[in-house]
Amino acid sequence: MALRAIVTDGDEVLRKKSKQVRNFGERTRLLLDDMWETMREADGVGLAAPQVGVLRRAVIIDVTEPWREEHESVPRAGDESVGADGDGADVRAESSASVSDLPLPAASDALSRSAPDLPVNAPGGVLYELLNPEIVASEGELCEREGCLSVPGVSGLVKRPERVTVKAVDRNGVEVQVEGSGILAKALCHEIDHLNGVLFTDIADEITRAEATSGADEPQAGAS
Repeated sequence: MALRAIVTDGDEVLRKKSKQVRNFGERTRLLLDDMWETMREADGVGLAAPQVGVLRRAVIIDVTEPWREEHESVPRAGDESVGADGDGADVRAESSASVSDLPLPAASDALSRSAPDLPVNAPGGVLYELLNPEIVASEGELCEREGCLSVPGVSGLVKRPERVTVKAVDRNGVEVQVEGSGILAKALCHEIDHLNGVLFTDIADEITRAEATSGADEPQAGAS
């Protein structure tokens, strides 16, 4: 496993359409493992293969930290904020999994710097590794600010579906289906756009640069 250079805007590889993954052998596994290590080193939420110069339809997503920040104030069963009558016990995360059931580590450094050590593609999970992903259903609309590892220092408001359903295969060629909303839906759409040669700046409004944005040196929730 190794760190790979992240391709930035201006490189023509980001404007090409990626090819289907048909080989699920060692070469593909190595690519995915390198992508995990590269994304974690860059503090990203997602990464697509073209961003490391490989024109294959492969994406990885880690919404652990955005999920934690979004739900850190949500009461859990056993908290003092949860009443004896069970108030708050039915609170659900955006991914429809129980807050207390999500496989979150105790701290961000519990995550491996390379291949993930938590369940991947699990319902209600936070880590996703998808080959040949395709959005097959979407609903609703959100307009939120996004950033991108391949467009450093730039952010913009992007309209995305509030919820999406994606079909794909995993690194072993087994079919998987992911249903995501909120930050996960945004990340799925953002990464799949990369596979089609589309950058978020192509569809964003109110594009701003880091020097004009307060706190812009902090990782963006949508940086991928």
